[in-house]
Amino acid sequence: MLLFAALATAPAEPETAAAQDLAGLVQRVAEAGEQALSFEETRPSSLLAEPLTITGTLHRDGDRLVRETSTPRSETQILAADYFEVRRAGGFRQRFSLSRAPELGALRQALLALLDGDADQLGQDFAHELSWDDDQWHLVLVPHDTAMAERVQRLELSGRDNRLETMNLHLVDDELIQTRFTTQP
Repeated sequence: MLLFAALATAPAEPETAAAQDLAGLVQRVAEAGEQALSFEETRPSSLLAEPLTITGTLHRDGDRLVRETSTPRSETQILAADYFEVRRAGGFRQRFSLSRAPELGALRQALLALLDGDADQLGQDFAHELSWDDDQWHLVLVPHDTAMAERVQRLELSGRDNRLETMNLHLVDDELIQTRFTTQP
């Protein structure tokens, strides 16, 4: 539901074997610094004939991840350590425990570890497989947590050099939530 990441525009150093391991990748992404990102997310909806497309911007606020959507409606979504909150115009505010949406917990754990350059935390929370093709990388994360794994099949992150460009969240019911990132204009 909620997808967050860091995207950097600085060119990366040439590849080395060390830079191609998980620790090297997350360190490079973290060193690139966090920025506001534009995103486009596509998700299936049983209520619509076409997949739902959500656009907006993403950023980090301390230990919280914040997504401000512009379409299909304007709202602010906050993903904190133990809750997810939605805020809309007119003072609407609704908060949910992350225990109701383990997929959001998976996103939070993965993205904060990536932003912090914390490969050890990623390894504690997820089994992983990292592959490279020249300067493009693809990271597959499978949650270790049983409750999370009951909802999340895997999270796939792909990018180039030190930039995260796409995120695909595969849920166990075969639902796929796809997100593309670009730097904010």
